[in-house]
Amino acid sequence: MILDFDDQDDHRLPDEQKPLVETAAQMLYGLIHARFILTSRGMAAMLDKYNAYVYGTCPLTQCEALNQAVLPIGMSDQLRQAPAKVYCHHCREVYYSKSSKLECLDGAYFGTTFASLFFLTYQHLVPPTMPSPFVPRIYGFKVHKSFKDRARSQVLGQARGPIQNTLEGGARGSTKASSPQTAQAALKSGAAGSAEVREDRPEDRKEILVD
Repeated sequence: MILDFDDQDDHRLPDEQKPLVETAAQMLYGLIHARFILTSRGMAAMLDKYNAYVYGTCPLTQCEALNQAVLPIGMSDQLRQAPAKVYCHHCREVYYSKSSKLECLDGAYFGTTFASLFFLTYQHLVPPTMPSPFVPRIYGFKVHKSFKDRARSQVLGQARGPIQNTLEGGARGSTKASSPQTAQAALKSGAAGSAEVREDRPEDRKEILVD
């Protein structure tokens, strides 16, 4: 089918080309599958698998308590970009699949459109609520936002300290390396350059502009 060979012909594939043809056939079938699950028949087939928890449940704690089913999803429509993952419409997050079979499949075999179109088609499956975010507590009390900001600034300051010390050390080294003789030579070369600029005649500039 891929090489457009007629069954009645005597053409046979060499043994070294068979793996390439099999790989191409698998990719072609996967792309056809990504188109098929967007049709009404494909949606109905995926609905049966969704209700049967074929692709597992969401690993999030609040979703796992509701036994929330997930759907396969691709992070790209292009082949060989990322493996297939699972999408939970309750928490609106994407997770790695627990199934080794699904993890081995290319994400393009499901595409980026299917999961969103599935819940637009079957709106009765859309969860009415979303899980609340986790709130960190210490001895039962919420951690104040100001403490989080102060702790974050301290961490950033500690990370910025070695970089700043390195930059300051480099600046000191460059200052020490420049001796008075070097500075004087630089001034003389600058003065010579300015003198040469002043010696430029208007006739020469006119010839350059005309050319």
